[in-house]
Formats: sequence, structure tokens, C-alpha cells
Amino acid sequence: MEHSKFVNNYKPQKKPLQSDLNFFTNYNDLLLNNRLTFNKFFILTFHIQRRKELISTLHHVSNIAVTSSSPFNVEIMHKDGHKGIGLRKMAEYYNIPIVEVAIGDNFNGVPMLECAGLSIAMDNADIQVKKMCDTVTLSNSENGVAHALNLYVL
Repeated sequence: MEHSKFVNNYKPQKKPLQSDLNFFTNYNDLLLNNRLTFNKFFILTFHIQRRKELISTLHHVSNIAVTSSSPFNVEIMHKDGHKGIGLRKMAEYYNIPIVEVAIGDNFNGVPMLECAGLSIAMDNADIQVKKMCDTVTLSNSENGVAHALNLYVL
């Protein structure tokens, strides 16, 4: 099966996920396994150039979102499977106003940061994430979330 056909035929899972994780070291074993349904791919790689090529290729696929939470991974999910949509759906479900403050440190949090009234990047965040946020707090190791909450929420 061609990789592009697999990605283009992706359908989000309708039932809640079981708490099963499946690990594959061979890409063909993954693609040829008809019993699996997918909510998210998490790809760990230390091949920086391959990672860049994969991200570049996948950004052209219309029904998926591609992000990462570190320089060594790629996260692939349905286009509406990101934190921003999750945040909006939770607010709608619980009938509460959209979160005024969001705090993040990497690209997988960008949609959430974009929908917040005040977006705060951790000091250890990627420079591009910092640039798109309203302000920057201390790093993870310096209790940056607590610091930001004390400054802007409490």
C-alpha cells in the first residue's frame, strides 16, 4: 500500500480508545495491519533530515495535522485532533467560557495557544513558539507554570 493512499484514507476512530499502545519497528508491519485503528501516530526519530522531509511531505496532506513536542518526534493526527479543538470542545461541553490563559512549550500546543486570550510560552519553548505568544514565563525547571499562574491568574 502506498503511504499517500494510507494517509488520504485515514478516518478518525469513532469509539473511545482502548488503553493499548502498539509499537512497530518495521513500517510495513504497521501499514499492512488491518486490525488497527489510529487516533494518533507518534514517531520517534533521531534522523533530523528524515524528520524534516517527513514533516514537509505530510504538511501537504489535507485531512491531517502534523506537529511535534520535541526535536526528536513527529506527531500525526486528524486535522481536528489538536489541543485547540480539545480546549474548545471541553469549554462547550462544560458550558464554561473559553480559557483565557494557555501555557505551552512546543508546537503541539500552538493551536491551544492561538485560541487563548493570553498565550504564555515557557522559557524553554522553541523560539518560534515564544514569538507567537503574548509573553514568556520561566522554564519548566524553574516552575514556570506556577509563576505564570501567580502573575496572570491568581
